[in-house]
Amino acid sequence: MKGRKAIYLVLSLLLTFTVCFASKKKPEWVKTRPVNKFYFIGIGHTTKNAKIDYEQKAKAQALNDLASEIEINIESNLQSTIIEKDGDITEDVKSEIRAATVANLEGYELVDTWDDSEEYWVYYKLSKDLYYSQKQAKLKSDLALALDFFDKAKAKENNKNIVDALAFYVQAFSPLLPYLDQSLETEYNGKKIYLVNEIYASTTTLLSNIKLIPQGKKHDAKFGQAIKTPLLINATCTINDGAEIPAANLPLKAAFTKGDGDLLANFKTNAAGTAECKVTKIKSGEKLQIIQVQLDTSRLFDMNTMPKLFQKRISQIDIPNTTFRLVCLHPVRRNQLRPAGGHTLYRTKIEIQFARNGIHDCGRYGECRYSDRVAGKVAKRRGTLWYVLSLCGHEHHDNRIKKRQRII
Repeated sequence: MKGRKAIYLVLSLLLTFTVCFASKKKPEWVKTRPVNKFYFIGIGHTTKNAKIDYEQKAKAQALNDLASEIEINIESNLQSTIIEKDGDITEDVKSEIRAATVANLEGYELVDTWDDSEEYWVYYKLSKDLYYSQKQAKLKSDLALALDFFDKAKAKENNKNIVDALAFYVQAFSPLLPYLDQSLETEYNGKKIYLVNEIYASTTTLLSNIKLIPQGKKHDAKFGQAIKTPLLINATCTINDGAEIPAANLPLKAAFTKGDGDLLANFKTNAAGTAECKVTKIKSGEKLQIIQVQLDTSRLFDMNTMPKLFQKRISQIDIPNTTFRLVCLHPVRRNQLRPAGGHTLYRTKIEIQFARNGIHDCGRYGECRYSDRVAGKVAKRRGTLWYVLSLCGHEHHDNRIKKRQRII
């Protein structure tokens, strides 16, 4: 009796093992990709990992795979400025269309899943007839949405609101991403237009019509000091009717392209189209220094939502900019500097002479180094006081001292 029970137990275990093993056997769709002329197929798989949501990762992979089966044929007669700009852009267009297709996929069905201790697989399908009918229906609503944004952009431009106009132009482009392989001819204000072309042309024209005009291109600066008066920029823009208007609330950025210093890097124009660039310290001793101010497109547009294709096209436009030239008075030249040595007495006399001219030393004598020209003249107890410089970041000179003076 006991032997019979043992046999039954062994048979049960074998049967359970066989069933379990069979259930983990790879299905045919895992081994060989299915082909179906009525459906788009998407298969995704990933290794199991407790640190990630492997099921969602496999699903995303499957939908990307499904979208890659959707053939993109750019019309031979397509009238698109964006595509015609250069040959390489065609692949960018296809990439944008696929990305938009994945984001807007609807009606796909889960066919099957399979997994074992290491892998997870998922299989989706989408009816081709359903996809094309949905795309055609959605095209009408997306075209209407894009046209509405385009109309708002034109209205903002006519109302002299440049920043909002540009934002609406970009918004008008986004709904059309899945249809960039089509001409998208539509009617606007009684005229037939190619909407993608009009959006792109309006955006680039408006950007190109922005001008940044500096108030005084040349400014004096002193090493180690701030420029007391802010650098002023006037921003204007020519709009549809040819009028030149102030470009208000325009984000700008500034940086040294030659020389070095601390400045307010990001700022905006006010309602009158004027902006201030504040330089708080000159850190380079170069005689000629240059600050460039330009339109900051990264703050003008929301780069997180702006289509990559549009970003690429915008980056190829000459961004409005201007420059300021700074002339650094008596710049530091390292090969002219040496310790003042033992000329403490003469240094004191120089400081007294400076004080008479309204110039004061920083008091950090141990860190000061004077030019060899001055030190050499001082040793002879007379000299021409042209400049005395400090490596501690403070100047000990003024352009008012330019005459020959007896030190002692």
